[in-house]
Amino acid sequence: MKFTKKGKLLAVLVAVLMVATMLPAGTVFGHGGSPTYKVDYDKNGADGGDCPADVTGLHWGDEVTVADAQNLYQYIWGDLKFFGSWNTHWLGFGTTYNPGDKITINYSDVHLYAQFTERGYELEYDNNGGSGSTPSTQRARAGTSVQVADGSHLTKSGDVFDHWNTRSNGTGTSYNPGASITLNGNE
Repeated sequence: MKFTKKGKLLAVLVAVLMVATMLPAGTVFGHGGSPTYKVDYDKNGADGGDCPADVTGLHWGDEVTVADAQNLYQYIWGDLKFFGSWNTHWLGFGTTYNPGDKITINYSDVHLYAQFTERGYELEYDNNGGSGSTPSTQRARAGTSVQVADGSHLTKSGDVFDHWNTRSNGTGTSYNPGASITLNGNE
């Protein structure tokens, strides 16, 4: 088959359009005309903690190790839940990826939403009518040990801080600053 100049131009235009329709919407061409992709991490409504940085500048066939987000947490119906895995759907109906899993880039961006499945507990401090700055609440996964905060800067009616107790009248369990306590919901 022989093409005229117009025919060659039309054939090239049709070929370009065919290739363009095979690429996902939003494909960005980087240096050298090669499309680039990204893996991005979404906190998915987290109340606290840090989300990993997005991985950008990826090309087809690149392999990415899924990041961890151990300190990411969310309150779900009053319960503290910690990050457990990632999913390609915000409600968890897509593909699940655990930290350390590998993702191979296949002509599209990968959007991962945090999933909160790990039970957590809080260790809250109360200055019990004293003055001074009360230590911040500590959050940890169930069964994890935390170090009891210092309270030496607290005072009450001329008294100085000695220890923490699970009851305001001192008849509960006592904990000294620096002691290790395992959070399991029974305190």
